[in-house]
Amino acid sequence: MNVTSELPRLGANRLYVPKLGINTSIVAAPVKAGALVVPGATKVGRWTGSVGYGAKTGRAVIAGHTLSYGRYKGALAPIARATKGTVIYVSDSAGRVYRFLVTVRAEMTKSALPADVFYGRDSMKLELVTCGGVILRGGHHKDNVVVTAVRF
Repeated sequence: MNVTSELPRLGANRLYVPKLGINTSIVAAPVKAGALVVPGATKVGRWTGSVGYGAKTGRAVIAGHTLSYGRYKGALAPIARATKGTVIYVSDSAGRVYRFLVTVRAEMTKSALPADVFYGRDSMKLELVTCGGVILRGGHHKDNVVVTAVRF
């Protein structure tokens, strides 16, 4: 893997995955009625319960759509193509850039999404969460795709 040590300039609150063509704004994503409120197709949401990207332990969770209203390409549409070693850059509200390396990409039913994705307390991990799998009646996907990355 050829990874430069130089960090890109992103501005504040950005998600950038050059290999996958993802470059989008990050907005706050609160929980309402027990569900994460994911923004519209062109942005991703950072779970408001996330730790900071520079934390030593915990999870920073970013969620976004693959499709919006069943027809518009979502900001995280390419994330299912992430592989071990894919580099992810995120910036915080001050514009500080952090670099992460994908370690795992997993697809699971939404009901099987482990609490560790949100509440893990071991080493700091970035979790990117989107929909995947079969599209059910009503336009919702059956599964979630979860990409886990560690800071390096």
